[in-house]
Amino acid sequence: MLLIPDYILTLYKAVLKKRAVPYSSHTEYKKWLRYYLDFCGKYPLPASKSEQVKLFINKLREKKQTQAQQRHAAHAVSLFFEIQTKKDVTPLPCTAPPTASSPKPSLRQPQRQWKDGYAVYAKARSDC
Repeated sequence: MLLIPDYILTLYKAVLKKRAVPYSSHTEYKKWLRYYLDFCGKYPLPASKSEQVKLFINKLREKKQTQAQQRHAAHAVSLFFEIQTKKDVTPLPCTAPPTASSPKPSLRQPQRQWKDGYAVYAKARSDC
């Protein structure tokens, strides 16, 4: 499972506190954020945030998540979008506009690492 960059996690925790999300739910909200960011790295998504959330919730529905879980996931992602509006925050994969150099989807998922809030894809070894 992918790790959320520390600076994003710090900002996200501050938003959870600001929005009065019960402390007992913070772990669940962070879990949904990790799932969402993982989802973003696996599938090509439209630029529209609302469409991204719809596709993510559809995937959760396919995975037999309850409606309550889907609502919590949608709320967790909306709080993530809140921190993305700050000027000093580097965008993560789902919020960065697609570019010609964006990784192309493949059948085999590459190993991802995070650098400055962006997923960095390791190049495939040719000697395998």
